[in-house]
Amino acid sequence: MKPRPGIVTLITDFGAGPYVGAMKGVILATAPGTTIVDISHEISPQEIIEAAFVLAQCAFDFPPGTVHLAVVDPGVGTSRRIILAEADGEIFLAPDNGLLTLALAKGGKARAWSVENPNFFRHPVRATFHGRDIFAPVAGAIAAGEKPDAFGPEIPAAEVRRLKIAHPRKTAGGIAGEVIFVDRFGNLVTNITASTIGRLASPGRLTVACAGRKISGLKRTYADAAAGDLAALIGSFGLLEIAVANGSAADFLGGRTGEKVTVRRT
Repeated sequence: MKPRPGIVTLITDFGAGPYVGAMKGVILATAPGTTIVDISHEISPQEIIEAAFVLAQCAFDFPPGTVHLAVVDPGVGTSRRIILAEADGEIFLAPDNGLLTLALAKGGKARAWSVENPNFFRHPVRATFHGRDIFAPVAGAIAAGEKPDAFGPEIPAAEVRRLKIAHPRKTAGGIAGEVIFVDRFGNLVTNITASTIGRLASPGRLTVACAGRKISGLKRTYADAAAGDLAALIGSFGLLEIAVANGSAADFLGGRTGEKVTVRRT
């Protein structure tokens, strides 16, 4: 008996409309019985780094062999490559525009292939909708058990395009980082890790600065701050966040991706 197809996750910036539905239809036509999991279709339009962050935070919670299909693709229809990659047992399919940067870094040693075999594509291939015509049928074929070599030549994983993502740096008496993600609650997620802060000082002896405002110490939960007050805390991803209790730090501070954040001893 043929084994049941596996899991395909989806991340896109498509929002509402027919696009996600069309992709799902092609996946299921290619591999009936596939389990399709929507991670997010609310990525800000063409924001590759946002998609990269969401993908890296979710992918490794899935069973090994899951196909993670991510389509945020400003270069759709151009000569940019389509990449199939494997890292830590997870399979990734995305445009070669840097979207896989954080996932491949988190997954460690990786292998990669350039998706080129038109036998797996839906025809005709429309230049403006590779999500339906290339990514979806390829994802379905992988979920159904097709091996990576069937889709195109293996390439060095180092050749997969990476985004230039800022890393926190040490300063005199502190750390300088920046906001790398803003969630739907307006929480500002930074690139400063809990372990980095732990080496700096105890949480009660820190001052966090962002957008001209200073926050003393770290809270354990959002509710530990009074309603409407700014708070700094370590969030669920193990990263420093800036929040407003029962409100939006993004609105309160005017903060956005790239906003500078500093942490200092006090």
